Amino acid sequence: MRAIILDDEPLSLAGMERMLRRYEVDVCGAFLDPAEAVARAAELGADVAFVDIEMPGMSGLVAAERLTAALPELQIVFVTAYDQYAVNAFELNATDYLLKPVQAKRLESTLERLAARAARRPEAARPSLGRPTFRCFLRLAVAAEGGGDLDIPWRTSKAKEVFAYLLHMRNRPVSKDVLIDLMWPELDLGKAQTHLHTTVYQIRQTLKGMALPVKLSFADGGYRLELNGATVDADVWERQLAAEPGGNALTWMELYRGDYFEQEGYLWAEQERERLRVRWLENALRIARERGERSWDSTVHALLEEAVARFPSVQESYALLMRMYHAQGRAQEVRKTFARLRESLLEESGEEPAADIASWYEANYEKG
Repeated sequence: MRAIILDDEPLSLAGMERMLRRYEVDVCGAFLDPAEAVARAAELGADVAFVDIEMPGMSGLVAAERLTAALPELQIVFVTAYDQYAVNAFELNATDYLLKPVQAKRLESTLERLAARAARRPEAARPSLGRPTFRCFLRLAVAAEGGGDLDIPWRTSKAKEVFAYLLHMRNRPVSKDVLIDLMWPELDLGKAQTHLHTTVYQIRQTLKGMALPVKLSFADGGYRLELNGATVDADVWERQLAAEPGGNALTWMELYRGDYFEQEGYLWAEQERERLRVRWLENALRIARERGERSWDSTVHALLEEAVARFPSVQESYALLMRMYHAQGRAQEVRKTFARLRESLLEESGEEPAADIASWYEANYEKG
């Protein structure tokens, strides 16, 4: 087992190093300066880091976040003189925490836990998701290449939302200030920063646990989600629309399983949600018009029924549906659809159907 130690107190640093060597742990780095440890982490290739929480300049929570960004497999053990930090340690999903002064028996227990964790997660045993697709339509999920959806086991709802926002931003960097203002506007800056570091650590651990190829990186004051070959269903859907405007309508409908983060209800996604909804409606109506000129079919019927359900006050969906039923000689369905239109409009705005729709209906179904 290779270990690095971070502690701004020279005596504590030296004492921990002696104790670890006594247990035949290979101490590949002992640092008073956490920034130096972060800079050299990848080079040293440690299995575990013993990190003092209270350090000037860069706290142990931030240092742990940066270290695991450089070494995703790194296990963290926090060392602190204050028991209150134990809660934060386990919020960060650390392997363990040690109270100063560190007792030999307690350290031995920690080393056993580290060895057990390492044995439970061999690299070869991890499932491969290939080039996964992240689902943003309806709800946040991930699908393995050629497989079904998998729920991501987020440790907290906030970790899920921060990941969703970074996914929403794709490969663009997001500053710490933006994330804090968006996710923790009610907290003071110090607490909000702690929550942010905790959440970022949790996201990285979750991605690592699922063997996802994406990477959450930090540079120039901002976080960025690098997709590394993974795709996003909303992007795939829009590319298909651009390549085949009238393409396979069934495939196009199946991809759009629900509105953008519909079940999550994130307020920051509302603008994108509405943009994609409008694109869906425009394309649905265009396909219905084009196919309706040739022949009505079950696909057009499904599109129009879904358009009515998603946009109950958009009158063209009802009008096209009524014309389809009219062409098929289904008078009762025409009357039901017109009644649904009137009811929806009266409930939404107190208005009556547009004059051209009402005139068509009266001419064909209220004669004499």
